[in-house]
Amino acid sequence: MWSIMAAKTQGYQVGDQVVTNLTEVAGLLGVGKITSKDVAEGGKYADQVQLIDLEEAGSDPGTSDNGGDTGTDEYYSALGDEEIQATPQELEEALPDFETLDELKEFIKDIDTPTLEYFAKGLKLDWTPTHHAAIHRMRVAQSMHRHFFPEQFKPKGDKKKKGKFGDLSTDQLFDMVKENKLNVKKSGNEPIDRMRAIMALKTVGVLAE
Repeated sequence: MWSIMAAKTQGYQVGDQVVTNLTEVAGLLGVGKITSKDVAEGGKYADQVQLIDLEEAGSDPGTSDNGGDTGTDEYYSALGDEEIQATPQELEEALPDFETLDELKEFIKDIDTPTLEYFAKGLKLDWTPTHHAAIHRMRVAQSMHRHFFPEQFKPKGDKKKKGKFGDLSTDQLFDMVKENKLNVKKSGNEPIDRMRAIMALKTVGVLAE
């Protein structure tokens, strides 16, 4: 009985996207198929996918929303078409000064979804719409996170490190091979050619280990 109930409230977070099934997870990661073992602790994609409890994550103080799908064809919104009269500057001034992301998260926990959405809309923030009330709340909250602490949400590409000897082009490596009269044949596959050239140059001490 517990496993059935748990399945109903389990969701998956990939970056700043929250989805409810593994098919959507696979789509976000750009892979063909993903199993529950792949995203469990120690799994192939465990470092990229976070399991979350949708009801807990989307809990809305002061409302009776159970965090489920709205059951309509329209995207969920706690405000509907309500226009925001305040300017972004007025809303910024009305909010506390958040020194840390955790302070902002604690603040968000204490306000209901209409209030949260009011601030986010008034600040002209963007999020991916959804039919699911809990996911909607989470995405609106994440838009606030990114707005106030953008430095903590840089694209993963910024973290990509250059490989060793990445400052040397393949042509430069082969010029060094030629200068040192080393026998390295090109295969036509650049990554393989680079590896062969680097290994040969390491062997004679031209490149450091």
